[in-house]
Amino acid sequence: MRSLEKRIAIHEKKLDDFKVSPAVRPRMEGQPKEVIEVSQQSRIRRLEQESRYSERASKSSKDATDMAARGLNPAGSRKLVITSLGAPADHAIQRPFVTLLPAFNAPERQQAEAITMDLIDLGCVELCCVGPEAEQLHDALDSIIEASSALDVVTTWHEEPTDACEYFLHAAAGGRAHLLALILSHPELQAVLEEETRA
Repeated sequence: MRSLEKRIAIHEKKLDDFKVSPAVRPRMEGQPKEVIEVSQQSRIRRLEQESRYSERASKSSKDATDMAARGLNPAGSRKLVITSLGAPADHAIQRPFVTLLPAFNAPERQQAEAITMDLIDLGCVELCCVGPEAEQLHDALDSIIEASSALDVVTTWHEEPTDACEYFLHAAAGGRAHLLALILSHPELQAVLEEETRA
């Protein structure tokens, strides 16, 4: 819960900082002023959306914790698929779904970035990044999403595996979407997910 509240504060600060001093996104240098302004307004709307979504997820996470304390399964009829980041896309996964993406090193981040649009095309509504480079992956995914105008897709990040897995299972997409975890090469994350689903 504290990590989710911290995430809300980070999103709000990022939004406030960007409103005060809007940056020019990479590859936008040299574009006409009007194009840059449209891009900056799009970024502001995206940051506002992520802030609102984090607040709703915080409430969902609290509700899921309350349900777990009463012995109910917050996952309900949702399906959890655990596979590797390099596995072919599973076109049979039920929509909508949320994806847990590992971000433990630069090659892994690049691999996650490369499949982002495929995941969105398959019905992914939220991309949850986990690992020491989760914030960098999150920012890169935001750029990809903004460039493709898929602004209804949410991105989140957690460096701490337990926080990430708890959020992914109980709060991502309001706790209603199916779950795709591309973490098979990280047995420690798989163990946390399995422990959280038993809780």
